[in-house]
Amino acid sequence: MSLYAVLSEKGNVRFRNEDSYGVRELDGGFLMAIADGIGGEKGGKEAGQIAVDAILASVPGDIAGYDEERLQAFFDRAFVDINRKILLFALNDLRLAGMGTTLTVALVTGNKLFVAHMGDTRAYLIHRSSITRLTHDHASETKSDDGSSVSRRLLRSLGENEYLKPDFYVYNIIYGDMILLSSDGIHAYLTDDEIVKCLKERGHPDRCLKRLIEASLEAGSDDNVTALLYKAEPK
Repeated sequence: MSLYAVLSEKGNVRFRNEDSYGVRELDGGFLMAIADGIGGEKGGKEAGQIAVDAILASVPGDIAGYDEERLQAFFDRAFVDINRKILLFALNDLRLAGMGTTLTVALVTGNKLFVAHMGDTRAYLIHRSSITRLTHDHASETKSDDGSSVSRRLLRSLGENEYLKPDFYVYNIIYGDMILLSSDGIHAYLTDDEIVKCLKERGHPDRCLKRLIEASLEAGSDDNVTALLYKAEPK
């Protein structure tokens, strides 16, 4: 069994949790995904759930045997299919026009980590006491005139009429490494060092995530907060 934990809350301000997430144990691997819906009550939650459900269901049982090139081609096709599902869903209900979602997927097979990503949800690798951001945010930030607030605008997401390929990354991992997926309700309010401090209890992913969620809310997060944490175990 894989050692992992998931925690998701709507936060202190939002009326609805539009983050979605999921995990799946594979023969010889582990899959986890996080999505942050766009569109508010007009379908953000629905778009994110469509994306997560689709990617978890589409991964074949023999995925651990895929090489890097074949894996990238698989995720390219999977994101195309998800994009189409979201567009068709919105077409069937005009109230959902503009619905969309981010999607970050992490697949662990052996000592390899594969990440497919679009949007501003993130993947991190925690190795001992260091943390490395594995994904690049597809978003721009604008500060208010007095610098008191920052607004973010997504540049790439699923649900767009013009499909954009996901970023695809490959990393090596070792026993004891931890992989974190988070929504921007967490990482927009905590520095990398603050995130690492929350993950000190390396044998207890659930306690780590509880501390991480609490820290982001204490830091003033006004968004939904979701995190998935996986610890690499010896095979």
